Amino acid sequence: MIVRALGLPGAKGEVPAFQDVSAGDWYSGIIAQAVQYELLQGYEDGCFRPDQGITRQEAMAVMARVMKLAGITSAVNEMEAATVLSSFGDREDLSDWAKPAAAVLVKQGIAQGTDAGLKPLQKLSRGEAAVMLQRLLKAAELID
Repeated sequence: MIVRALGLPGAKGEVPAFQDVSAGDWYSGIIAQAVQYELLQGYEDGCFRPDQGITRQEAMAVMARVMKLAGITSAVNEMEAATVLSSFGDREDLSDWAKPAAAVLVKQGIAQGTDAGLKPLQKLSRGEAAVMLQRLLKAAELID
């Protein structure tokens, strides 16, 4: 969704492949584009795990990278991140690597959470992804 929404040009040259994504997979080109623009990193074991879905904290990390690409990132230090995330009862469920991204997205109004919190370990629905992406595109002034 992000690659298409941003209208990123196709991948050029050699793009690192994930062990579990083959050139014949319908999504391989889009994944290559996202890797080329440093939006996706995959897992430490060299896999992408396309069949497992994306968690909310993983999506927030990707969205924070998109913000940086779009020039709207506002970095937060550890103390500010703790303050921004303090209102969410499930903030301790966030992985350490996801906290800065979550704080930036909350600060920018792209991620808002619910009464239940940010639900970082829950799978992100397509609807939730669309809402976050729309907010990000508006923040980047790419859409009205």
